[in-house]
Amino acid sequence: MPALDPLSFFFWDKPRILVDIRPVRSFRKGSLEGARSFPLEEHYNIAEFLNQEFIVKSKKPLHLIDLDGKTAKDFSQLINLSYLEGGYKNFKAWREKAFEDGSQTNVLGGYTGSGKTELLNFMAQRGYQVINLEALANHRGSVFGKIKNNVQPHHEQFQNQLLKLWLSLDENKPVWIEEKGPFVGKNGIPQSLQKKMMNSTIYHLEVPFEKRLLYLIRVYGNFDSSDFNNALRKLETRMGTSNTHKALHFYNSGKLEKCFELLLNYYDKGYDKRRSKDWKGTIIKLNHNHNDPYETLKQLESI
Repeated sequence: MPALDPLSFFFWDKPRILVDIRPVRSFRKGSLEGARSFPLEEHYNIAEFLNQEFIVKSKKPLHLIDLDGKTAKDFSQLINLSYLEGGYKNFKAWREKAFEDGSQTNVLGGYTGSGKTELLNFMAQRGYQVINLEALANHRGSVFGKIKNNVQPHHEQFQNQLLKLWLSLDENKPVWIEEKGPFVGKNGIPQSLQKKMMNSTIYHLEVPFEKRLLYLIRVYGNFDSSDFNNALRKLETRMGTSNTHKALHFYNSGKLEKCFELLLNYYDKGYDKRRSKDWKGTIIKLNHNHNDPYETLKQLESI
């Protein structure tokens, strides 16, 4: 059959020519890995499509992606090809549902500066199943996340990479994932996964304010000053004009501790507000030392 279901199409592991015939604007928002754009809106007949050199000279099977599967189905009645059943629209609906099943999620939480990402990386090195959303999104998850001019993947690419990782997990083992809001920078977490996380057990890392303050200074204190200032100004509507200007003054006069103390207080309040509003799961508190992750793992394993 020329129509391939989303799972088979997504995990196709043999050579193929993968062509996305949706409009350019849709393709640029993201497509499947390896796809090349050939927008049907710019090419009005199948003869022109078939005469493209990359098709004529290739002996690989031809696979098509369109919006809803209708145009690709029509093409399949004229030439030998396979297509994504229901098009990309159906694929997105299937992708969203895919996160409803699979591994149990355990959420690693904690205030800013608790070292959640570092602990997740430490756990991954020791065989735990881990999803590092910040690594996938190439963003640390705040206005300072893009301070090094990180280039984030498109939203669709992020969700597809996340899907591929999710479907590769061992369903019999839990997966550890960092507590996040609905977005990591500009990349949105699938709603079904976000809902699953909000109903999971949260393992909250307890780290004293002073320790977290020193951690932030170490991580962010040496960034380019103009980038840092620009990121800080983005907080003004939420943190308030007075506190933002104070933070800018402290930072630019070298008083980093005072600057990051203001920022930490702001982020702590925002964290508490989001947690009380959105999160439904059980909360288990763990004392955590940045320098002794082994002790934190002992606590986790004893629960």
